[in-house]
Amino acid sequence: MNLTLQKRIRFFVFSLVIAGVIPVFSMTTPNVTVVPDSTNTYSEYTITSATGNGASASIRANVDSLYIRFNGYTTVPASINSAYILVNNTSSNGVNVRDSVVAILSPVNIPRNGSFTIIVRIGANIKNPSAAGDYYLYMMSNRGPDANAWVQSSPYSIAVSNSNVSKAAVTPDPSVAGEQAKYTIGFNLGLAGALTAGESTILLAFPPLTGVPNGTINGVTVNGTSASASALNDTVYITTPVNIDNYGSVSLVFSSGAGIVNPSVDSSYTLGVSTSSEPNFITSDPYSISPAGQLSITAISTKPDTVNEGGAFSFNFRTGSSGALTANNDTVFVIFPQNTYMPLNMSSNNVSLSSGGFSSNAASITVFKANPSDDDTVAIVTPINISSSADVTLEFIEAAGYLNPSIAGNYTLGLKTSQDQTVVQSNPYAVVNTVSQISQALVTPTSNSTSAATSYTINFNLGHLGRLVPGLSTITLEFNSNYALSTDSADYSTSTITVAEGSPVSIPWSNIAVNAVSDIIQITIPETVEPLNSDNIVIFLSGETAQPITNPATDGNYTMFIKTSVEATSVPSAEYNIGGTAITINSVTLSDYGVNQNAQYTFNITTSVALQDRTGQDPDDYIKIIFPEGTVLPSTIAISNVQLNGNAAQIVTVNTTNRTVTATVDVNIDPGTFNVVIQTGAGLDNPIVPSTSFYKVTMSTSQELVQVTSLPYEITGNNTQSGPVTMSVNPSVINATDAVYSLSFTTSSSGKIAGGRPAGSSAITVNFDDATIVPASISPSTVLINDIPLQNLTVDSSGAGGVVTLQMPNGLTIHNSSTASILFTTDAGLDNGGTAGTYKVKVKTSSDTLYSSIAGTDGDYTLLSSQSLSVNSILTSPTTQNANSGYSIKFTTGSTGALSIGDSIQITFPVNTYLPSTMSASEVLINGNSPAQNPSISGQVLTLVTPAAISNLVEVTVLINQSAGLLNPTIAQGYTLQVSTSAEAGPYTSPTYNITTTSTTVTAATVIVATPSTGTATPYTIDFSVGSNGRLLSGTSAITITFGTATGVSATLGNYDLSTISVNSSSAVSIASNIAVSSKQVIITVPSGVSINNSAQISIYLAGTTNPITNPASEGSYTLQVRTSVETSNITSNAYNISDVAAVTSVTATPGDSEVNEFTSYTVVFTTSAAAADLTANSGTINIIFPFNTYIPAVISAANVQVNRNTAYAVSTNPSLRRITVTTPITISGETSVTVSFAQAAGLQNPSILGGYTLNVNTNSQ
Repeated sequence: MNLTLQKRIRFFVFSLVIAGVIPVFSMTTPNVTVVPDSTNTYSEYTITSATGNGASASIRANVDSLYIRFNGYTTVPASINSAYILVNNTSSNGVNVRDSVVAILSPVNIPRNGSFTIIVRIGANIKNPSAAGDYYLYMMSNRGPDANAWVQSSPYSIAVSNSNVSKAAVTPDPSVAGEQAKYTIGFNLGLAGALTAGESTILLAFPPLTGVPNGTINGVTVNGTSASASALNDTVYITTPVNIDNYGSVSLVFSSGAGIVNPSVDSSYTLGVSTSSEPNFITSDPYSISPAGQLSITAISTKPDTVNEGGAFSFNFRTGSSGALTANNDTVFVIFPQNTYMPLNMSSNNVSLSSGGFSSNAASITVFKANPSDDDTVAIVTPINISSSADVTLEFIEAAGYLNPSIAGNYTLGLKTSQDQTVVQSNPYAVVNTVSQISQALVTPTSNSTSAATSYTINFNLGHLGRLVPGLSTITLEFNSNYALSTDSADYSTSTITVAEGSPVSIPWSNIAVNAVSDIIQITIPETVEPLNSDNIVIFLSGETAQPITNPATDGNYTMFIKTSVEATSVPSAEYNIGGTAITINSVTLSDYGVNQNAQYTFNITTSVALQDRTGQDPDDYIKIIFPEGTVLPSTIAISNVQLNGNAAQIVTVNTTNRTVTATVDVNIDPGTFNVVIQTGAGLDNPIVPSTSFYKVTMSTSQELVQVTSLPYEITGNNTQSGPVTMSVNPSVINATDAVYSLSFTTSSSGKIAGGRPAGSSAITVNFDDATIVPASISPSTVLINDIPLQNLTVDSSGAGGVVTLQMPNGLTIHNSSTASILFTTDAGLDNGGTAGTYKVKVKTSSDTLYSSIAGTDGDYTLLSSQSLSVNSILTSPTTQNANSGYSIKFTTGSTGALSIGDSIQITFPVNTYLPSTMSASEVLINGNSPAQNPSISGQVLTLVTPAAISNLVEVTVLINQSAGLLNPTIAQGYTLQVSTSAEAGPYTSPTYNITTTSTTVTAATVIVATPSTGTATPYTIDFSVGSNGRLLSGTSAITITFGTATGVSATLGNYDLSTISVNSSSAVSIASNIAVSSKQVIITVPSGVSINNSAQISIYLAGTTNPITNPASEGSYTLQVRTSVETSNITSNAYNISDVAAVTSVTATPGDSEVNEFTSYTVVFTTSAAAADLTANSGTINIIFPFNTYIPAVISAANVQVNRNTAYAVSTNPSLRRITVTTPITISGETSVTVSFAQAAGLQNPSILGGYTLNVNTNSQ
């Protein structure tokens, strides 16, 4: 047989066995133990059995496979990390999953009649059945000729789970007694709490004094997705619209329009939460309802969700009845809980207060933190006047540097003001566990001899949200069960932890907990160590006279599982060997040592055991290389790009997750010294961050399994320079203090930089000219890179022409040939020199190590002896596209820019900002005073008359109230506006301010098909409304309608010649020339002259002389999707029917009482088609789908429903679809008028919104 064919057959034998091609042999009946053994849980499966007694029944290590077929009720993931499956306590080297079958390449030899144990760890994500009962699984192997059937296990039992949801955090907004409120309720599901979209339910039991409207409740979301909800008395039933897994976090939001009213009595309250999966009601943490007139935190409105996560944090509060605050004088004190991270030097530009429609950045900020165990107190001087009993929003934007606590749980914050000096607490807000994980660890025993007592080194990185708390957080190490762990404190006396390549820190015995039975060591982080997100961790377990860890007595490859109390998913380490021999790595050589470069790697190694290509036999020998964190591996490597002793590899496999390349030899290699070469064509890229000590490879062979780590090899910066540098200074006048310096540059084609990588962070060095005076120290948080505050920087030289090196913020990556923006805020303390002129700034990075020195004006900045007007900042509140927004515009007048009473200020807003035709003077403040006359508006220009004199070189603050009628631009992007005055004509351009994407959506469309028969080309009418921030621009914005795959969509644009759009029932406008088609999508650009404002109703008619849309060829219920260029989420339409049977006709619906929210009787009349089959008594059904916002009870008694005056045979409901199915008690022929009557006692409730409504009727034959 051809040699290559032999190898291919060996390679594919793994998958052929699953299909039953290779015969199997008998084994003993498997016994199965499941822990935990409850429904819906992810569990560990332990399976014991023994091989058969056939002549070839033995299992060969790394050649033969064992197979487990789980029953159809057990959930098996699409793939499983092989480290999570052990055979006789040894991790498998290969696991394949196909449907419910798991194929396991045995890592150990198992003789004939040999017992074996397979452990499938919880991390494999095998989920138990959802119903309690006895179950079976099945096993076989690819060895032995005497049996070719699966062997059924003994039964194992799955019991009903008794897990519960966690205590909920409840946040009413406002939390004032007797007021209608928005409620946010956060909790976690339990061990077996998984919820299924459209099926599972969540129940809330509100306290009795809470006002809960009976019937349908609108405005409810589950994890951000709109949900169907209804209430009976104080209990609310919610059908989840999304899947949520075990332990998953749940965020329920009842909008302020949902109708929940706070109890009328101020007190502490709780509510109960349960789900259909975890039916025990669990009482929430207490939440407070405050009396009117008292300072109160009404809600935490915006925050990051997970531990250690950074982001915007905002909350609402109400001042007390005597709590008025004066601008630039009074102070708001915010007291964050322990372990919240707040930078000590926070820029006032990153914190804002809004009240009464006015918004502005804080006048000043101070952060107090005496020691790490204290709460963080942030003192904020208000920039605006705030009335007594006023609602206030305080926002820390992402750039402020806030990070959530490191421990999941429910938290509260405190608040007081200089006028209301008693601290009040917020209601609880939830911080949930992170989804990030630690990296795969490298485990190195000092001695790898079997049964040796030795020390161990464990090296890994925290994940990007893995920050640990000194003295509280833990690291857990789980050894293989063949280890022996000492419980003697002396054996751990020289143990250390090293963080971020710092100095080793001793781990006290009191911080080490050993469970010798479970083979687990848990280490509490020492008080003097604070590991941050993404930090490198090295743990050394060692004793002075005796060592703490005794190796297994059996040689082989082993795996350790590691987790932290923050990143709680156990991650298997890279395999390490006990008892084997080791190769020697003599050198590691790269063709290019530069960061981000594609390089050839040459490894010179010495082996003591030959590596063989065993022609016609398994297995061939291999060489394994584990690259250091940060190296970028391709998903595949051609065998020609890997040379082993000068010959191409036979097979090359790549594991990008573990950064492992395994190359199988194709030609025998004798013991000795040779090269392993991975050529540049393989596509390996060097790490981003340079280092002289971090990067090391780990290597082994199939004959010498001990993993050996090389000496470090250096990764350096490139001899390249970044692109053009631009710089601006504000104020740009000589001798100005605390100036704002803003610069940007472009990385080179190999200049990618990043923060928080395993080797550390990339650096940017800024070399100022002599005209800039750099202070001796700069607080990192006062400098931003791409709007993210720094955690670290160094002032390399201070004074005139100083040099500052910035460390990239954790989590930020700036790619090759991409723009980096650096902002030194006023709090950074940079001062301008005393000589006017043009100066240059130079920039280099750790990737582009040559200073940029671009000729011409690039990198230049000018200091003037006198200054023109400069715009300092723009703040919009909110920042959402199309939202009604308040504006804070701050500028500094120039050296000759003084204004007298009656002079003018002109603000030119960018195109597609909406300005009203008129504006009241009371809606504008200029340095705290309203103009004496109303502003004038012409196009995009707002002109204000100054109410008071303004001097040269002073800051001016213009506040425009949110109620003034300005709408933010329609397109989410960065904008600038311009300011001029009667003294300085300019115009002068502002810094960029960002408009963000809206979270509103279009409504679910109603689809009317003119001729709903199969295969027919016919006009379609699609009716929907844009959302509250859904305004569209004529000539620019687009509407996209996506049809299902079964619907025909013509690509011939001429077929849309009769298509129109109508807005708010106005006259139809042709869209024939505004349509583009892409596959099943019809994309409509809003025609010129068509105005679509927020919440507008839209009707689109798609038709032509030859109709462009063809119905599906099969009868059934169909939907389409609608989105816009502003509201970009695809929203599925209400269902519409395609049928060759004529629809029922003459449908009318008459409620007994037409008041909103009334429980009422309903009469529905329709006529069946002459061609329709009869509706047979006691089996024929009538489906009535009521309009959105109608309350349909879960159960309707048949006694409360009549069909042509006869009591219905049966009635069923689907509240989430608003569908009632009535089984007729009589036979109904074709062309017959049918009246379906619902008594008031049936429990139907009218919609809560006044308007006209339609319902749909069909039958089982129409």
